[in-house]
Amino acid sequence: GSVIGIVAPAVPKVDHPNVKRADIFRASDDVCVAKNVNITHFCKANPLGVTFTQSALSGTARAALKGKKHVHKGFYARYCKP
Repeated sequence: GSVIGIVAPAVPKVDHPNVKRADIFRASDDVCVAKNVNITHFCKANPLGVTFTQSALSGTARAALKGKKHVHKGFYARYCKP
């Protein structure tokens, strides 16, 4: 499985200085479906056709940092190391 695409928000061009970026994975097979996304923008517009809740997706990313795996609508996020 290859990465579906790098999702980059059109606006704003400059991210807020403390924005967190994450990789999004499909939980069923752990395939990375989007790399280096801003979760806020990804929840509003993503190529998967899924409506994500920002707080829930952020929660899956925080859990992944601690080695746990929370899943939200079949997907989970993992924060990229800055």
